Amino acid sequence: YFHRQGRRAHATTDNTLSKLPRLSQQVFQAALAGAPTKHAEEHAQLAALYARLYPQWRFEASQGYNLVFYGYGSKQRVVNRFAQTAFPDHYRLVVNGFMPSVSLAAVLGTLQTRLIGYRGVLGSVTEQVARILAWLSEAQRRLVLVVHTMDGARLRTPAVQVALARLAASPRVTLLATIDHIHAPLLWDARLAAPFRWLWHDCTTLTHYTTETSFEDRLMMQAADRTLQGMAHVIGSLPRPYQQAFFILVRAQAARMAAALTEGGDGDGDGDGDAGARGRGRKRKAASDDAVRYGLTHTEWMRLCTEQLVGNATSLRACLTELKDHDMVTVTSRPAGDLLHIPLDAEGLQEL
Repeated sequence: YFHRQGRRAHATTDNTLSKLPRLSQQVFQAALAGAPTKHAEEHAQLAALYARLYPQWRFEASQGYNLVFYGYGSKQRVVNRFAQTAFPDHYRLVVNGFMPSVSLAAVLGTLQTRLIGYRGVLGSVTEQVARILAWLSEAQRRLVLVVHTMDGARLRTPAVQVALARLAASPRVTLLATIDHIHAPLLWDARLAAPFRWLWHDCTTLTHYTTETSFEDRLMMQAADRTLQGMAHVIGSLPRPYQQAFFILVRAQAARMAAALTEGGDGDGDGDGDAGARGRGRKRKAASDDAVRYGLTHTEWMRLCTEQLVGNATSLRACLTELKDHDMVTVTSRPAGDLLHIPLDAEGLQEL
């Protein structure tokens, strides 16, 4: 039997995933939205069950405990609805830990600019946490901090967990966290878990992780759309001055690319056929060239930002570090100085 089976020719195919057409962001989202919903009645029953537990959860939070929700399925809708229903008069901040752009600096910066209205130098993490807690104490207000996917890649570092523990230890802060990984409890040893004062709740919803996975790299999407999607989410989480400084570079690089594309004319009108062909050839070459050549030097970018009153040298250096950490800006060393550029073509910059 094995001899005969071994002599058979095994039919193979060269149809691989890489040969499938890549979808644009719009087509992909439309197909995802059109997917049929399964077990809607059972999901509604689970949501109603958890809604009956809201008074119990609120009582536990009022006694100084912080709540962590675990279980299979997306818990975002349940926890958000609980925070809105149980704490309508409190300040609330929702942190989506599954986003690739989330960072401790963005969380603390948002609390200080939106909540306190602070516009000075932020300082170290310890100083920022102390400033937030001092303001809450003086204003006699409470903050509800909702952290989804607290075990996410951007939030699981010890420095982030220590800062969140300091916030959670305050009687003016209530922390509502969700975790998804089975080993998430290993983030906290006995010493770090003490200030969190966790109460654990099973919040199995069995719903799809649609929102949580919407930021992941998808093979079926075009590479340019994946890059633009990631940049758009990062931009939304940046402070306003950082956004302005970034778009100064976007506009300058886009203008240089547009000038290179139109250099020498488009070959139409009075020019002959050879001139038109040369013009179109220059267009194709400029469009395919690396974006590095159209970037700004570090000095030029700093000068433009200063002229438009975006920030000072210290804040711009911090901004550049943040942009580089998120792969928004690439720095290339040149004899004339470091060259800053955005890794997108002209069409991508226009879309951005």
